[in-house]
Amino acid sequence: MNPNPAPKVLIADDEIYMVRLLEMTFKKGGFEVVSCRDGNEALALAATAQPQLIVLDVIMPGLDGLGALRQLKENPATKKIPVVVLSAKGHALTKVEAELAGAAMFLTKPFSPNQLLVEVKKILAPENPWPATADFPCLDFGPASAKKHQNSCRPPLSSARSSARRLPSSACRLMASNLPKFLRWPAR
Repeated sequence: MNPNPAPKVLIADDEIYMVRLLEMTFKKGGFEVVSCRDGNEALALAATAQPQLIVLDVIMPGLDGLGALRQLKENPATKKIPVVVLSAKGHALTKVEAELAGAAMFLTKPFSPNQLLVEVKKILAPENPWPATADFPCLDFGPASAKKHQNSCRPPLSSARSSARRLPSSACRLMASNLPKFLRWPAR
């Protein structure tokens, strides 16, 4: 039997691509992963799987992430488990609600998988002393990797912004003059 079993993470998110990204991130970081698709399943799995960390999405069908967080923190069996809350909407009110409910960390999507691992390992450091480095070669999102995948994973707005940065300023002014007035930036 392994004297130092891998720490277990419970992931609750209704978006399958996010579950897969988080599973890959945590597995490559040395974690055992259990996943589910809503807050009710998360409550049941938290009691049976006894994870060292829980990752909850805010918006899920049935019981949402904040409701699940509140119930986890009210239950004596799960109240000490650190919870990371993820949200596609970075509203300050949602962040405050999560912190008041007892979240250890709040992250707005999109986020860096490497940064998530570093922060999670800081949260779990007292229980699991790992090196505090962000050296995860399997999750390399550096310049070489970015160039290799530059068109495959870039959000449309970042593509438009980077393209606009390469245009001469006269071209930007010409494009802006063709926009309806309500879409134009105010004159400086």
